[in-house]
Amino acid sequence: MYNANASYEKNYELGPQAEFNSTQRLPRLRYLEEPRFKVWDLPLHIPCGIPAGPLLNSKFIKAALDAGFCVPTYKTVRSNSWKSHPFPNVVRVQIGSKDLQSVNRVGEESAAHLGEMVGVLFEASDYPKCSELSITNSFGVPSQNSEVWSRDVAENFPLPKGQLVGLSFQGSRWDAAPATFEALIADSVLVALQARKALQEIEDVANMAFLEINLSCPNEKGAPLFSDAHTCAKLLCKVQQELRSFETHNGSEHLKLVAKIGYLDAAHTLNWIEMNHKFIDGVSAINTIPANVRSDVGGVILGVGQLHAGVCGQLIRPFGLQMIKNLDVARKFLGLRPEKFALFGVGGAMNASHVSEYLAAGADLVQAATGAMWHLELAAEVASSLGVAHKLSY
Repeated sequence: MYNANASYEKNYELGPQAEFNSTQRLPRLRYLEEPRFKVWDLPLHIPCGIPAGPLLNSKFIKAALDAGFCVPTYKTVRSNSWKSHPFPNVVRVQIGSKDLQSVNRVGEESAAHLGEMVGVLFEASDYPKCSELSITNSFGVPSQNSEVWSRDVAENFPLPKGQLVGLSFQGSRWDAAPATFEALIADSVLVALQARKALQEIEDVANMAFLEINLSCPNEKGAPLFSDAHTCAKLLCKVQQELRSFETHNGSEHLKLVAKIGYLDAAHTLNWIEMNHKFIDGVSAINTIPANVRSDVGGVILGVGQLHAGVCGQLIRPFGLQMIKNLDVARKFLGLRPEKFALFGVGGAMNASHVSEYLAAGADLVQAATGAMWHLELAAEVASSLGVAHKLSY
C-alpha cells in the first residue's frame, strides 16, 4: 500500500494505494466469530497488527483495520511539525550469503550491527515478492504539527470490536532548545499529554486504544534512548506520572502505555525490564537493526545522505525472535503476568508461520511492518492459520 518510489509527503497525502499491494487490490476482511485472543485483558480476533512505521495517518490505520490487522499503531507523532528526511526513504536491501551468516551470531552481544549492505530502489516486480524482502528506511520520524495529527486522530480513529489502535509518540531534541535531557523529558511529557487529549473524547477509548512511546529511533542525534535503562527510567517515570495526573484530574480511565525499544542481549534486557516495568504496561521490540547501506555503485543510496540506516524485513527476524525470548525470560523472572505486562514481537514477520514463531517465543501480539506494507492479505493468512473464521473480499 506504500509507494517506496514516492516521498513521505506524497504517501501521506494520497494514503494507501492499491497498486502497491501485492495483489494490486486493498482487501476487506470480516471476522465471523467472537474474539478469542487477548492482549492484556482486551479481546482480539487475531494477535497480529502493524507497527507505527508504515501507518502515516488515519487513512492507513483504516486500511489496516479493514484488512483484518487487529492492532495497528499510528505512526509516531511529535509535539510540533518535523520534516521527513529527503527522498528516497525506503530501498530494498540485497542479501548475500555473507549477510545471512552474520545473523547466526545473534544474542552474543548487547548491541547488533549488520555491517555493510547494498540498497537499490524498488521496481514494480518487487511488490509481489514482499514476503522475501528486507529493506532499509530513513525517515527521521517526521510528524505533522500537533493540531493536524490530533484532529486526524480525534475525528477519524475507527475502533471496531476485537481490534485496538495504538498511538505512537516521542519527545524531540529541538535545535533551538537547550540540548539537555531535562528538555527532552519536558517535550516527551508535552507530546504524551497531546496524544492522550486527542483520544480523550473517543467513547470507550480505554478498551480500544493504547499509547506507545518510541525510545528506539535509530537515526537521530543522541538516540536510541533504549540503550540506557537508567535514562529510560527517568523519562518513563515522568511521562507516566503526568499521564496519570491528567487522567485523574479529568476522571478518565487509564490508557495502557507501551515502550518501543530495540535489540538487547539477555542480561541487558533483564536489567531494562527490572528498572522500567513499573512505569509501563508492556514492551514492543524490536525496531530495526543498523547497517551501513551503499548503492550498487558504492555511493550513498538514501536521501538523507548518510550510510547508517536501520534494516527491516526477513533479515532481522532472528534478532526479533531472540529479543522476545529475552523479554519473556525477564517477564517470568520478575513475576510479571501477561495480562498486566504485554510483549509485542516485531521484526521480520513475513508470513503466518513467522507469526506463530513469535507467539511460541513468548509474544502476546505480533506486528508486521515490511511483511504487511505491501501484502495486506497477511492478516487473512494469519486468521486461516489460527482457525479463525473470516470472510475476505475486495
